[in-house]
Parts: sequence; structure tokens; C-alpha cells
Amino acid sequence: MTPSLRGRSVSRILMLIAGAFSFMSSAAFAATQPWEQAAFAADPQAVLSAAKAIEAGKDADVDVFLTERHLVIDEQGCVTRTTHWVYRVNTNDGVKNWAEVGAQWEPWHQVKPEINVRVITPDGVVHMLDPTTLVDAPSRGNAEATFEDDRSYHGPIRLSARGQS
Repeated sequence: MTPSLRGRSVSRILMLIAGAFSFMSSAAFAATQPWEQAAFAADPQAVLSAAKAIEAGKDADVDVFLTERHLVIDEQGCVTRTTHWVYRVNTNDGVKNWAEVGAQWEPWHQVKPEINVRVITPDGVVHMLDPTTLVDAPSRGNAEATFEDDRSYHGPIRLSARGQS
């Protein structure tokens, strides 16, 4: 049976920013990390400590620790998609290029996405995304010949690199 076009899109993005790093062997990284729990379930201090124990990638603006996607199809054929990211921003270029969160959606068959973000700064302070900063706008702009209802739900993320506020 093919899932119906009706669906729910849920994007949860967990972001981590840490500025001080130690050296760690790859075998130690293979051990269970706190971000492998459900999104937002890990203690922020445990996430920060684990991230600090991992050496920053050489010349890497961002180190991605986890990218996870789940699709659930319910009895009515509705699809719920959850995306979970955990990453550390290492440079000012990383701040510039990773400072926005968003999701695409189509109101005619999807529910508006839910976006949650947790930023843990190098000093251990947790900042949650303020949903009032998100904007819901047409994806294709105002072209006269556009007859689709694609939408972009997006907004800024408060980031700093290397402990800068």
C-alpha cells in the first residue's frame, strides 16, 4: 500500500557549539556518546564534555557528530519525518554558514514543521530556539507563473565560535 500524500514533517535539530578541544583516539569516539540518546534527552554538560574530548577536524568549519533521520508511517499512511543533527561549530565561517535552520513543506498535504534547536555554548549555557524568530514564507518567491504552495519555514540560530558571544 502506498502512503497517502498527507503527512507531518517534523525537524528537530540539536546543535552543539564548543570551542575548547582535547585530543582523543578514534577508539574512544566509537564508545557510546551522549548525543546518541533521543533528541534533547542528553544532559547538556555531558554533551559538551564529550564534544570537547574530540579533536576538531583539520581545517573543519564544523564537525558533525550525528546525523539521524527517522520516518514513521502511521495506519492512515501519514508520514512523520524526524531529523536530528549534533554538530560543533569550530570557526567564524562555520558560524556564518550554519547559522540558519529550516524545513520545506507543502500545506496542501503536510502539517507545518516543528523545529527545535538547542545550542550549548562553550561555557555550558544552553540556548533554546525562540520559535517566534522563525518565518514561514513561499519557497518560490513571488513569480507570476508560480502555481505551487511550497513553503519555507526557517530562521536564525544564535551561534558563536570559539567562545565568542
